[in-house]
Amino acid sequence: MDAIIAKLNSNPLLFIILIALGIMLLISVIKRVWRMLVTIIIIILIYFGYLYMTGQKIPTSREEIREHVKEKSEELKNKGKEFLEKSKDDIVEGTKKEIIEEGKKQMKKMDQ
Repeated sequence: MDAIIAKLNSNPLLFIILIALGIMLLISVIKRVWRMLVTIIIIILIYFGYLYMTGQKIPTSREEIREHVKEKSEELKNKGKEFLEKSKDDIVEGTKKEIIEEGKKQMKKMDQ
């Protein structure tokens, strides 16, 4: 570590390049965070617009927002589980049918 600091102190051009890279990295991180923040704000505004247009109650306090998010996330989680179970069953049934049909084709080829 001391060798790195000594190298930076003895070579000012290297120090300036390092500072420039650090500033560029910081600006990049700030841009990404800003984009994410703007995206989240837009999503929240669209959601509140949806609630307003459908006549549902818009949560006003933090506790109401937490409760509302908790309820909706539970609903989404349950729907996701149901979808996965249904999809899994459909995939298993489809695969069974394909295997049986392929087996029949192979049996016909063997009989010929």
